[in-house]
Amino acid sequence: MKAVATTLLVCGLALVVGCGKRGAPMPPEPRGPYAPADVEVRQIGAEIHISFDVPESRNRDKPSQEISRAFLVKVEQAGAGQVPDADSFRRRGDKAGVISLDGAADGRPAFVELPGSTGGSPAPVLWYGVRVEDRRGRSSPLVVAGRITPVQPLTVPPRPRAEMTASGVRLQWDLPTDSGDLPINIYRTVLGSAFGRKPVNGTPITGRDYLDSAVAVGTTYSYLLRAAASGDGPYQESVSSAAVQVHAVDLFAPAPPTRPVAVQEAAVVRLFWDPNEEKDLSGYRIYRRRGEGDWAVLQNGPVNGTSWLDRDVLPGERYAYRITALDRAKPANESGYSEVAGILVALDPDSPVGADRD
Repeated sequence: MKAVATTLLVCGLALVVGCGKRGAPMPPEPRGPYAPADVEVRQIGAEIHISFDVPESRNRDKPSQEISRAFLVKVEQAGAGQVPDADSFRRRGDKAGVISLDGAADGRPAFVELPGSTGGSPAPVLWYGVRVEDRRGRSSPLVVAGRITPVQPLTVPPRPRAEMTASGVRLQWDLPTDSGDLPINIYRTVLGSAFGRKPVNGTPITGRDYLDSAVAVGTTYSYLLRAAASGDGPYQESVSSAAVQVHAVDLFAPAPPTRPVAVQEAAVVRLFWDPNEEKDLSGYRIYRRRGEGDWAVLQNGPVNGTSWLDRDVLPGERYAYRITALDRAKPANESGYSEVAGILVALDPDSPVGADRD
């Protein structure tokens, strides 16, 4: 009897020790693929493009988890209404397309669809969603790309003209007389690379020219135009114009420096001038002439800042100075000369004669 009681006591203690506080049950970890990222819908010409980033597989060491296919699902509504949820896509959505991805873990494929009608009244509102599957047929969550109301294809702009200027690449174009102020988006890429998804201009341009100042000297660029529908929402554009190429080369010198002044400080001469405002300025070059002699450069490299100290002067001698500005081009473009600043170095350093300007 005592043995039975002891056994019951041990079991009771085991139950007490094992009866710790437990939290809410954790949901099982997802086993399907990651969702596609950055899903975007836009209209180009008469076509609807739905592009996305292919997600990485959850485990690269397991071929069964490689991304195999992508599916496009479409919901059509008579008006904007509410954003369809995943259940709406499952119940009312039409399977609009399938892309084989062959295990790709990068890239940006796109579905291309021709809508049944554009510009109708009332215009149909199209919602698109994208999901991917792995090789075992397991599906990712569906990602809604957004809504778009197709419009009639826009007029295709002509090929732009491009030239290099001191401030960057200037693009100019003509438009048909019956197109009015047709808004334009401009796309740029380094020659040989694909064009990006976003235009270089922040908002559509209604003029006939554009200055692209964000270019790197020595690089060849390609530009194209697309007419753009006005309003918020996804891009709705024409087919691309023919592309134009331009090599960004800097052949434009800075402006000459202004207001040079030479003053004597003890036994040396200090030269001052106003700063230039060019963004690609690399520095200044100082020229000096002693008496009626020849002009000579005083330093090897460009001078930074807007002053220069000339220690190699003799009392009683007259000196003249002039300055040029240099940019960062290779070879550098040099400006014209500034005005001349002259000075007679005093015999007594403590009583300078002062500066004069020729």
